[in-house]
Amino acid sequence: MSFEKELQKRSNAHFELCGLVEASISYAIPSSPGNKVETHLCICPTCDMQMKNIETANVNHLRCLNESIWSEEAAVKNVSLRMLHKLKALD
Repeated sequence: MSFEKELQKRSNAHFELCGLVEASISYAIPSSPGNKVETHLCICPTCDMQMKNIETANVNHLRCLNESIWSEEAAVKNVSLRMLHKLKALD
């Protein structure tokens, strides 16, 4: 099974942070070892843009982090926690 198909299967064709369904982006967790499915997320373009520039983030869209932080997938929990810490630093 290809890398992208494994990621889509794991995410059940939903974005792993916000849960929406649309065109997906494979996001590699920075500083993660190797190129494995376990170090990637299936995210939406909005989440991708907000991760790149947290200062202009749509806080309403990122309310999804309250749910994704409890994911069974370590990669999802890791990114959710990082995003929450970045948001807290903006206060």
